[in-house]
Amino acid sequence: MKKIYISYAHRGEGKQVTESLDKAFQARDVLIERDIRNVKYKGSFGEFMAQLGAGEYVITVIDKPYLESKNCMHELIEVYKNEQFRERVFPIVLPDSGIFNAIERIKYLAYWENKTKELEEAMRGVGLANLQGIQEDLNLYTEIRQTFAAITNILGDMNAMQLASHSEEDFNTVFEAIHNGISENTDTTPPLPALEGKALVQNHIAQGDTTAAIKAFLKIATATNQNGLYNDLILLSGRNNSNEKSYQANTLSHQNYDIAKARIAAALNSYLADN
Repeated sequence: MKKIYISYAHRGEGKQVTESLDKAFQARDVLIERDIRNVKYKGSFGEFMAQLGAGEYVITVIDKPYLESKNCMHELIEVYKNEQFRERVFPIVLPDSGIFNAIERIKYLAYWENKTKELEEAMRGVGLANLQGIQEDLNLYTEIRQTFAAITNILGDMNAMQLASHSEEDFNTVFEAIHNGISENTDTTPPLPALEGKALVQNHIAQGDTTAAIKAFLKIATATNQNGLYNDLILLSGRNNSNEKSYQANTLSHQNYDIAKARIAAALNSYLADN
């Protein structure tokens, strides 16, 4: 079953929309992957974000708190960096996001510029050796500023529908878009039948794997003691055993081993030649 993820802010109207959408999908027997559900006690949010970022189907509930949250933006950037962003993201855009307005998008850039300056200023009074984890935040702020325009430009170009329309139809359009995508991408081609019998032996030989061919043949032959090869197989097993005591226990001679090997080779050639 393909996994469906949802990225959302844990405050504001976006969280309420997420709860409604989650219930609507569960009513259709689909359980969405959510941090509050999938990240257990002491679990890693970072690992979940990475999984979400690589997900094939990611619902994003975009509102102002989302675009001003470092964790939400981290998730959105991860989705963006994993290619085919437009195909993999399914946005629900709330009115307060303002992403369809260039002026509002610039305000978000200014917001992250200020967050960066604040953090840089705070870091100046601390030695670099003590900034583990903080430098990562600064790098994230930089990445947000560098990718924000490109990401919101793609989202702003999408017909994400109005929230009221999604709510009235109980998020059916989003569900159908994902459901159809999963159906189209599911490989319904039946698997090739497993090779068996002579076809399996011939396939191993064609690939130059003589050892596998002999093993496959012996499995077929000894199943019914064909050509009396069961004892020959026992001989070869003992001769090739790396445990010297086990080898001696079989009381084999080199002559018996060579005879068994020759009989198996002759039987294999006869088996392949027999139509």
